[in-house]
Amino acid sequence: SRWLRDYCIKLISVDMAKAFDSLTQQAIDQARISWGLTSGRFCNLLFNIQSLTFFVEGLKGAPNSKQYVQNQGVGTGGPESPAMFLMVLGWFVVAMQRYELRHLDRDILNAERALLPVRDIGFMDDLNFLVHNPVVAEMRLYFISKYGPWCGFYLELDKCWGMCLWNESSS
Repeated sequence: SRWLRDYCIKLISVDMAKAFDSLTQQAIDQARISWGLTSGRFCNLLFNIQSLTFFVEGLKGAPNSKQYVQNQGVGTGGPESPAMFLMVLGWFVVAMQRYELRHLDRDILNAERALLPVRDIGFMDDLNFLVHNPVVAEMRLYFISKYGPWCGFYLELDKCWGMCLWNESSS
C-alpha cells in the first residue's frame, strides 16, 4: 500500500509486569475523572479499590486464607477489571500523545500521522505501537519508563519486543 512504500515501520510491543496487580489508585482516579466518571455511589464503589477485600480459597478441603485488604491493583477475577484496566491504559496513551505534542517537532508528528493513521493498540497488559521515526520510538519508551511507574506500569523487559516492517518500491 502507499503508506508503507519505501518506509521502515517499527512495531514495538511493550509488556507491563503484573499490570492488573500493580495499577495504582491515583491512576484509576485520574483515568476516571478524564472519562467524566466523577460522582455517584456506583462510581465510588466501582473505582475505590482500597475498599476491596479478598481471600485465597483452599483446595481439596484445605482452609481458606485470612481476608486481605486490596490496596493496589484491580482484581483479575472481577468482571469490571479488564474495562477498568483498559480505561487507565487508554488515559495513559492519551497522556503519552500529549507529551509528544509538547516535546516533538511538529513536522515529525505530522509525518507520523500521515504514514500511520492508527498508531496505538492496547490489549490486556500490552501496549503496541507503530512508529516510523526512531525519535518517536525513543520518546515513547522514555515516557513509559519514566511515567509508567506512577500508574503502576512497569516494563517486563524480557517480554518486550520490536520489529521493522518495510516494503521496497518496485521501481
